Amino acid sequence: MKTEGGYLVAGSTTSRGSGGSDGWILLADPDGNPDWEVAIGGSKNDGLSSILEVADGYVAVGTTESYGGGGKDVWLVKTDREGARIWEKTFGKGGDERGNSVLKVADGYLIVGTTASEGSSGRDLLLLKTDLQGEKVWEETMGGPGEDGGWQALEAGGGLVVVGYTRGAADQDVWLLSVSSAGEKVWDATFGGPGFDLGRAIVPTGDGAMAMTGWTESRGSGGQDLWLGKTEAVD
Repeated sequence: MKTEGGYLVAGSTTSRGSGGSDGWILLADPDGNPDWEVAIGGSKNDGLSSILEVADGYVAVGTTESYGGGGKDVWLVKTDREGARIWEKTFGKGGDERGNSVLKVADGYLIVGTTASEGSSGRDLLLLKTDLQGEKVWEETMGGPGEDGGWQALEAGGGLVVVGYTRGAADQDVWLLSVSSAGEKVWDATFGGPGFDLGRAIVPTGDGAMAMTGWTESRGSGGQDLWLGKTEAVD
């Protein structure tokens, strides 16, 4: 993401840290030169997938095997401006929970990810709201009999719009959901063809609509191709 001082990157590293893979935060200047970097993690495999800038530091989300209740857990970390940990929280139930993105909302943070510990069956979309200190406010899972998951959310119309994927018996489609501020599904829609398609990111457009990006195996040149889509205006 772009910051006032340059660019902020979150990911994972096996080159440094405590063992296995670790969460990695890098701040680069406007020309792409590293300013500082830090590895965060424990003795097992950990990684970060999304980061945002807040008034007194940064908040990142990812997945950890080193901390939490066992298996893979959602991992929410707040650091200061130099990447030193201020606090961290884990969310999981002993199965496989993953944090894919974090969104700053007025009174806390919204985590979008997946869970395989509870829900309909297989893997389900996970929405988890915390307060500003990372304490859980509410948690919701959504999905059907196949594999489902969420990748990113934004605020719209007093609620949230989430993009991800939903899988049926023979294919997988981009999944777009409207969710209330309390985590209740308002409506959903799917986009895709006979192959496997997935939505990874969503942004608002100037005309009240939403633009999405991801990948598709249903159309294009073969294999996986970049997919771009735009909705009508979202209420």
